[in-house]
Amino acid sequence: MGKRGNMPGLLGFIDSPDIRVFNKDTVFTPIEQAVLVSRSRHRTLEEKIDALNYLLGHYTEGEFQEGAEKVGGYCKGTDGGLRSCILRTLNEWEQVLEDRYLEKGYVFEACLNEKDYRQDGVSDYCYFSSYGKAYGYLTGMKKEYLTDGRLRQAKTFGIIHRFQLDGTFGERPSQDTYFFDHGMRLVDGVKAADGYLGTNLEGLSIYVPLPFEVGDIVKVENPFWEDYYGIVSHKRTPKMALAGMVTSIDTFDAGTKSFDYTDDTDILAMVNCPDEEIPENQKVLKALRDIRKGKMDFYNLLYCYGQGDLEGLVQRLYM
Repeated sequence: MGKRGNMPGLLGFIDSPDIRVFNKDTVFTPIEQAVLVSRSRHRTLEEKIDALNYLLGHYTEGEFQEGAEKVGGYCKGTDGGLRSCILRTLNEWEQVLEDRYLEKGYVFEACLNEKDYRQDGVSDYCYFSSYGKAYGYLTGMKKEYLTDGRLRQAKTFGIIHRFQLDGTFGERPSQDTYFFDHGMRLVDGVKAADGYLGTNLEGLSIYVPLPFEVGDIVKVENPFWEDYYGIVSHKRTPKMALAGMVTSIDTFDAGTKSFDYTDDTDILAMVNCPDEEIPENQKVLKALRDIRKGKMDFYNLLYCYGQGDLEGLVQRLYM
């Protein structure tokens, strides 16, 4: 069976280019490789299915169990072997792909969203009798964006929902969901919930070495959400992997001029943000960086915040 090492092309499934480069010499266990594949939002669903099938064909259950005690969200007693977690993910993806062409008794709704102006309201969707027509609507809308000088630069993504007609009154029926990136490529699919069948790869977490230090300014990029910026507030350790693939970063809301923090930032969506790429309304993060790195007394920022002089602080120190 498999030899110790990463499968060919594994790094391409790590969405963050900074994390990808940092881990160019890291050897991940077979189950860690499977989790990384499942977490990608930049590779197509078909590419991820092919990669998981490759891993299943090259590693035994015993090899997938290597380091199982370090995998968060996994309980062998209820989930079975880790191979089963991979198979659940594959079955869901393959089923959602197969079912998109089963049209009798189903309706499809589609919506093209701007990434920086996400809309989730039902009124934003158009309804169709087939997946093909729904996808045709998305590509047609995308073409309009590309031919409009004002909209050409807008980052977009698409969503198609497939749900059954004649559901229970007052209850929205469960639905299959298809996610399309800026290039209208199908990058994820979620099957309608049908009771708990055990943990799949999305429910597992692993330790991934990160290139970020406390105080670093990062940009968080996701094809389906507005980008945002923040400060790394703590160093991630292997033990933290048991709590999930998310972390907390310090943030600044320019609209309300208030500091906050996240608790759900995807670690694989973070990239280093050079000073020249920090938006004007996020320049105060430089001061927060200096505090986290021990280069500034926290009271300096607190005083200016209380005086309503954050912009003045930024102008005096960083402009």
